[in-house]
Amino acid sequence: MKRAVELKPTSAEALVNLAICYGMMNDYKDNIETLTKMLSLYPNSIIGLQNMVITYQRLGDKGKVAEYQKKIDALNGGNAGVPAKN
Repeated sequence: MKRAVELKPTSAEALVNLAICYGMMNDYKDNIETLTKMLSLYPNSIIGLQNMVITYQRLGDKGKVAEYQKKIDALNGGNAGVPAKN
């Protein structure tokens, strides 16, 4: 996955997949760093925001979970749990 990001450093798909790989290896520092980069390029990415929620849930950071869930809810027009239209 690192090679995919090297080839296409602004690819949302490559970045989120790399972040997921880091998460699966419990490397949350690189997971968050990669998701942060992805969200700086695509701030309204539901997949990126959802992965931040999952990461911070695993870390037990309720404040960060609420922060990213609030962003998701705002993109969903305040309808929590309803997927946003892309």
